[in-house]
Amino acid sequence: QAEQCAPVYQAFLKGMDAIEATAAGPTIAGAIAIGNPMRGPQILAAVRDSRGAMVAVSDQEIGLAWKKLARQGFYVEETAAAAAAE
Repeated sequence: QAEQCAPVYQAFLKGMDAIEATAAGPTIAGAIAIGNPMRGPQILAAVRDSRGAMVAVSDQEIGLAWKKLARQGFYVEETAAAAAAE
């Protein structure tokens, strides 16, 4: 998730089963800035059941990933670049 709006990530870190709604802050990854996702509990359960992990990335990291993808010939919008951010 984008750091400016990461309620699922925060709930995961806290070991919660539900999401605490948050205000969506400004981010270049606006399509994933959802302060109270409808399927938050299911997302948390799926990540835990699969022994997965979650990360929150900054707009700077998203921007760098976006540029890196473009240099490799992948022209995506910023929200999609969040998945490639480090």
